[in-house]
Amino acid sequence: METIIKPIKVLATDTTVEETVYGEQVSEFEYRLLESAVFASLLTYGTTVYTKLSLNGELQFEEIKEISPFNTSKFLLSDYLTQDNANRLGKDLIEKGGYWEVLMKGIFIVHVPKDLNYDFATFFEREGYKATLVVDDAEQRIT
Repeated sequence: METIIKPIKVLATDTTVEETVYGEQVSEFEYRLLESAVFASLLTYGTTVYTKLSLNGELQFEEIKEISPFNTSKFLLSDYLTQDNANRLGKDLIEKGGYWEVLMKGIFIVHVPKDLNYDFATFFEREGYKATLVVDDAEQRIT
């Protein structure tokens, strides 16, 4: 079966910011996210969502069907994180069954299998990066 990847519009209601994430089609209006939203903290890599068509024919987030099978953490790293360095930092995580992504050249998002205990603060320190854990507001809403 051919893999179909499409953009999905998301509106974080408490910020009134619209953003787009990409998802792999599972069924007609069901998608597994291939990346994390910046402003809608519950929409992370691996989350399965329901969508609907907007009036202009774009896919729009409707609701979460199944939360991600990963624990997700966001770290602010210094602005000198290059793609090569990000690849090196993420290699170990991928070998352990996780995934990683970098947003805006300084937000390093890690997706760790729920059964894996991984100390990223120590890992970043050992690699020479000063990392600050980003804590999302639990009250953040998405529509």
